[in-house]
Amino acid sequence: MSRFTVTFRDEETLVINDIILFEQDQIKEIRGIAADFLQSQLRREEKHGKDLSYITEKQKQTVIHYKDQIISGIPAAKLLDDEIIQVSLYSSERSLKRIRSNDRDTIIGLINRVKNTDTVTKAQFKGYPSLSYTTLEKENPEGMKLPISFVWGKKGNHVIKMITVAPRNVEGEAMETSITETNPETAAMLEEIKKRLNGD
Repeated sequence: MSRFTVTFRDEETLVINDIILFEQDQIKEIRGIAADFLQSQLRREEKHGKDLSYITEKQKQTVIHYKDQIISGIPAAKLLDDEIIQVSLYSSERSLKRIRSNDRDTIIGLINRVKNTDTVTKAQFKGYPSLSYTTLEKENPEGMKLPISFVWGKKGNHVIKMITVAPRNVEGEAMETSITETNPETAAMLEEIKKRLNGD
């Protein structure tokens, strides 16, 4: 694991505490990204984050191994209900719009896809203590990109946060209108997820 401090443009600091061991060049790069932005910019305006220039094969293996350790043998529905995999409101809205679906089964399907991922394509810094890792299935390289990050759960253990879903060659926002306008049940589901995340 890596633990080091970065300083943002406004001199605010953040401790990076990630599951992988970063190389010195990567630490320098993350600190350089932080120095160019306010933390709020990276978290809100830069929704896609800033890519690291590289991630090593060993680091990729660490991400997949750690992911598998957390979720192996647990059904997708239980992973969702027990918040072992957390789905952010932003992720839910965006992914559901992109794949033209609007129910709990869709999110469970996405979690099953996360379970099946076996490679990492890139790492991104988004202004949080842990980085985001874009995962894929090796046998389906043209399939969904599934960015995940590892965050601390309520029990003091690592859980997985599913950040966004981006099917390739799809114009996501143009596919349909807001899901809250097309399906009231979906709006209620997303509101419940939002309450969970806010601790209400």
